[in-house]
Amino acid sequence: LALQIVVTAAVPWFYVGFAPPRWLRRHWREAETGAYRGANAALLTFADDVGTMAGRAVSWAMRFVGARAGLLLGPDGSIVASRGDLPLTELDGLVLRVRRSAITGPRLLDGNLAVVPMQTKFGEHLLVVVAGAFSPLFGSDELITLSEFAGSVSVAMDRVRLSEELRTATERTNALLEALSELGAGLLVSERGHVTYVNEAFADMSGYTAHELEGTDVLLLAPEEERAILAEQLIDAEVQTAPWHHEGRLQRRD
Repeated sequence: LALQIVVTAAVPWFYVGFAPPRWLRRHWREAETGAYRGANAALLTFADDVGTMAGRAVSWAMRFVGARAGLLLGPDGSIVASRGDLPLTELDGLVLRVRRSAITGPRLLDGNLAVVPMQTKFGEHLLVVVAGAFSPLFGSDELITLSEFAGSVSVAMDRVRLSEELRTATERTNALLEALSELGAGLLVSERGHVTYVNEAFADMSGYTAHELEGTDVLLLAPEEERAILAEQLIDAEVQTAPWHHEGRLQRRD
């Protein structure tokens, strides 16, 4: 009788185990979903260098699958970021092992190593994680999780790289503008007839400060008798793709 009672009571649990209701599946996945949401939030938090962003990505990848260590390899095979307790000799051997393997997609190496390629605008990176003490072997579930996460990492890495390029280009432009100003060459930049930038040399020539000129209608800087001609030239400049040349006079504030 006791055995029959135990077996009868176990039937619902077998059913729940093999076909759990939606609310129970949602509860079981709550921790995993929260971790994934936290990982993406960490990637969205801006970092001004690739190493910091790559380190965050590797740390979260390790948390997802209970890995012992992880690293991110650049397109040239160099280590962009690494986390974990691997000795230097073991780390070098791991990198060599991954390089020798033909990785064309998410792949498990001997069960204890998961390698996921990441396509970025700057070449293919490899996300590598090493199984830990409590997860001695990886399977398809871990590989799927890492593959999904790799997509978010690729976007984050591209964003940081593009920000670095933009910052470098901006610094070069600013250096050029400062050089022009030091040489006494006045420079004014306008968009749709309104001033968006002037250097100090132009401000000195005009008698205005750079702050006062920002947003000003360019036509107001010309003598009144020349404004109609300048207006026509600006309209022509907006529709033309070829460089155009116009000479005119500007009047000082005084």
